[in-house]
Amino acid sequence: MKNEKFPSNLKHSGGDFSLKSLRIFLMVEECGSMALAAERLKASPSGISQHISSLERDIGGELFDRNVKPLALTPSGYILKKHATRILDAVGTARSELFEMQLAIPDQLRFAVINDLDATITPILASHVVREFPGCIFKAHSARSDFMTQMLSERKVDIILTADPPSDLDEFEIIPVLSEPFILCCGKGLVDPSLDVVEQLEQLPFIHFDPQMPMGRLVSQHLRRLKMTPPMRFSFDATRSILTMVRDQSGWALVTPLCLLDSVRYRDSLDLHRLPFSGFSRTVYLVARRDELGSLPSRLAALTANLVRQHLIPEIHEILPWCGDLFQLHEGESE
Repeated sequence: MKNEKFPSNLKHSGGDFSLKSLRIFLMVEECGSMALAAERLKASPSGISQHISSLERDIGGELFDRNVKPLALTPSGYILKKHATRILDAVGTARSELFEMQLAIPDQLRFAVINDLDATITPILASHVVREFPGCIFKAHSARSDFMTQMLSERKVDIILTADPPSDLDEFEIIPVLSEPFILCCGKGLVDPSLDVVEQLEQLPFIHFDPQMPMGRLVSQHLRRLKMTPPMRFSFDATRSILTMVRDQSGWALVTPLCLLDSVRYRDSLDLHRLPFSGFSRTVYLVARRDELGSLPSRLAALTANLVRQHLIPEIHEILPWCGDLFQLHEGESE
């Protein structure tokens, strides 16, 4: 055991089967002497003796054989040692976890969230965080996924929700939160699902996400795998601009359910379909600098997944009833 400092006037009032008494008992057993235990604990020998005597009265039997040196445990002493060790280990674990939790709650929590989740989940998440941790100030930023890792590395934010996670697993804790499918979005009435949809799309303008963005790269890579190369006539980095151009140019685009939730005013002027070719998806991750926030990142990832389940998935199923299991929540371990 580590040395523990007790007041020099350590006294015992009787009937106190306390954690302090258990620690003293284990220290006496370790030292084999009440005098040595008193020295280690910076306490008086009489105070140590009073604690041991009171414990013996409480259990109704002697804990030490005082006729031998060093002191030896009696059968009752062996039983108490087993349980005292377990009790103090459990208390130590609880204290460590509580202390770690306090360390993991900064005075302020700076979040960066991808644009597609900002309006839908960030206000709900902020409300839960400040309710659970009243002393914490929640600061939210909306940003592109490809900008967020740099913000995290430069300590401009503490946690990010991103679809473009960093590759350095030593520096960052990366926790998958959700995966969502891409869907076909096109102008109202432009595509007849009963006919060859791909042939129809080839006659319509494709509205690109900025190819420098993670979303744009993901879409372009998938189209190349399908040997589809729609011309680059339009390119935007905001979902609202994409959907506006789909509507106004009688075109089509590949988007995700979260894109649609953040752009509710466009839904009535668009048609939404399953992809007419092999599907693909993107995953959103919660990322923090490793070993700085304790268990808080995993707790916030689970909270975010739960909030998506409660608040977003019902709306997604209302808009896209065929989406079903294509939208998945992850509540497992970090990568």
